[in-house]
Amino acid sequence: MTDIPKIVLFDLDDTLSKSKEPATKEMGQIFAQLLSVTKAGIVSGARFEQIESQFIASLPEGANLDNLYCFSQNAASCYARKDGVFTQLYSFTFSDNEAADIMSEIEQVLNETHMLDNEPSFGPRIENRGSQITLSALGQQAPGDLKKLFDPQQEKRKILRNLLVTRLHNVDIGIGGGTSVDITKKGINKTYAVYWTKDNLNIPIENMAYIGDALFEGGNDAVVIQTGITTIATTGPDETITIIKKLLAL
Repeated sequence: MTDIPKIVLFDLDDTLSKSKEPATKEMGQIFAQLLSVTKAGIVSGARFEQIESQFIASLPEGANLDNLYCFSQNAASCYARKDGVFTQLYSFTFSDNEAADIMSEIEQVLNETHMLDNEPSFGPRIENRGSQITLSALGQQAPGDLKKLFDPQQEKRKILRNLLVTRLHNVDIGIGGGTSVDITKKGINKTYAVYWTKDNLNIPIENMAYIGDALFEGGNDAVVIQTGITTIATTGPDETITIIKKLLAL
């Protein structure tokens, strides 16, 4: 890639900011510089409201938010600015019955495996986000240090995911973050953000880049590799700042 990408897509947690923590002032400033010269997208399992409070609120006044696209809930929904306000462009939402069935199956798997019986829960473990059902093993508000220790090799969540795959059909089930298993409609995962961008913003995939901390095999960012997008691995927000600076210097 010899020129700055026409759009740079980013994971959120442990890529742009620490998990569920506000982005730093330095990150906000460098990201605003990126938005001044090209488009950017955030592709996260979080709700849009979480992206807004965790990241967008950290951007300096005057940042070109018209160049920002937010693919929330692993691209099951997309938000962008229209007439100065972030507006939902699409959403693949589960019906009430679909959501209830999925949540019931998660409960049954947890009851049968007893995997989380001795684990603390900081808030609800199962959340209906509309376009995504999320199992957060330690609860939605678990401290970051505990999340890092829970399942660093994804072994526990792979067991849970594999059991859910045998019970749930016509859905995508992925491992996300440090403690999560995310369920979206079939075909809706982070790759959808890449293809949607190609089709709706008329940006060829070869003119895009994706930056994430989990591009390794089994990581929740790795699914985008199959699209052919240029991928750049990061170890966390500090390295992401360095990567953005290099992109801006091209």
